[in-house]
Amino acid sequence: MTIVLSVSLKSMWNLLNVMQVLAYARNFTEWPATVKLVTKFIIEAIYLNEINNTIMDFGKSQFEVVKGVQKDEFMRQQGIEDTSLIKSLGVFFISICFIMLCFLLYYLIKKCARKCSCCGKARNFLQKKIFFNGPIRYVIVGYLKLMNQFGVLFSLGLAQQKNPFLLAVYAAFIFMLMAWPLWTEYFLFKNRDRLEDTAFRTKYNSLYAGIKSHSGSALCYNAVFAVRRLDLILMNIYFTAGSPLSGIDRTMYLQKIICFLFLQTVYLSYIHVTKPHTESVFNTLEIINEYGLVALAYIMLNYT
Repeated sequence: MTIVLSVSLKSMWNLLNVMQVLAYARNFTEWPATVKLVTKFIIEAIYLNEINNTIMDFGKSQFEVVKGVQKDEFMRQQGIEDTSLIKSLGVFFISICFIMLCFLLYYLIKKCARKCSCCGKARNFLQKKIFFNGPIRYVIVGYLKLMNQFGVLFSLGLAQQKNPFLLAVYAAFIFMLMAWPLWTEYFLFKNRDRLEDTAFRTKYNSLYAGIKSHSGSALCYNAVFAVRRLDLILMNIYFTAGSPLSGIDRTMYLQKIICFLFLQTVYLSYIHVTKPHTESVFNTLEIINEYGLVALAYIMLNYT
């Protein structure tokens, strides 16, 4: 359904976000080999793994590539399949490097803008993208992957008493990601009377693009969106064998599915009541997608 409407950028983000949850749901039960293969292809497509692997494995021997594959079953259950943090982050590491490069390029061009009109046009283009729509979109789309990566590494590192400096770095990233939903709500409600201003939209449109800006409950959309992903990660970590949070020795798939269904019920209730999108087709689309995930959860029960 989303693919049909994916001619617009908003639909593309919608598709990517749904597919991320669908791919993450592979950890909620013991799927048969065929389904595992399909979800593997989905993950490779949405995270551009082929491009990432080509870049990250450049110059490495086959032995080095195989050696870097994650063998810890708990880590693999969290969707982390490489021992290297950089490679495991995949396209999100490449994207943050690109964003940082754009910031650097912007400040270099800014120095030359007074002497060259072409530099002025390039500066204005970069200014619209990196202040601050690009980074905002990066956090929204990458929230599940980033929080999962740093959350798992921090919990394991804490349990195994690893490098305190690395733990502090992981904790800092986790704190920023956990503060993200609160910050978005504070920022949007503080600037509620400016949301339709052209200058404000140019900078922060990604925070509420396609959302009813006159509705307070609709403005909570991105916060609810992020908190649901955080809950999915915590639930998956807690009920997986070898988890440093629970200490259980057997993965509790049934509990994962029940929690997933509960989260879906809460999220769908919010969408039904709020109808946060300005275009009704996207409200309908999101409801169909989320009920599809509910149906998937009931199918999972057959494999527990």
